Amino acid sequence: MEDPVEADVTTAEVYSLPECDFCQRQGVEKEAHYDGKTNLPGEPWGNMCEEHYAQYGTGLGLGVGQKLIVSREDKEQLREQESEAYQRDLENGDDLG
Repeated sequence: MEDPVEADVTTAEVYSLPECDFCQRQGVEKEAHYDGKTNLPGEPWGNMCEEHYAQYGTGLGLGVGQKLIVSREDKEQLREQESEAYQRDLENGDDLG
């Protein structure tokens, strides 16, 4: 087991990247690569793209923020589960369309 003191607290693994909160407000769809505290009053925390993190982010670390990393393992597991479910549906004659 990994020692919590030695654990990397600057990154977080996610299944998929969320939308940038700031871009969304502008009607723009852009992936967020950071989840962290902001330097804005009344906006203590948010999902941020690279640009908005550079503008509003306060750093990386425990209680400050993390760089979001897409977990390949989770994607592969989900793909396998979806494929297995699809095959079961086909075998059971379920309507897939």
